[in-house]
Amino acid sequence: MKTYATTNIRVPKEYLRRLKISALKENKSVSAILRELIEQYTKFPHQQKQKNSLSILEKYAVKTGNKKLASQIDRIVYDK
Repeated sequence: MKTYATTNIRVPKEYLRRLKISALKENKSVSAILRELIEQYTKFPHQQKQKNSLSILEKYAVKTGNKKLASQIDRIVYDK
C-alpha cells in the first residue's frame, strides 16, 4: 500500500480552473491527475522537456534546409 504526503503548491488560478474541468471530464480527482503528471514528468524528465520545446525545430528547418519538416514533424519532435 502506498503512503502519501501532503503538500501545498501555488498555481495560477487559470491552471487550477482547467485542472478541475479536466478532472470532472475524466471522472478523476485533481490529486489523481497531479500524481499521474508528476509520475510521468519524473519518470521521463528529458522527454518531457524535449517534447515541449519547439526551439529544437530551428536546427532542422534552417541549418539543414529540411524541406519535409512539416510531414516529418512528429518524427523529429516526438521521435516517432
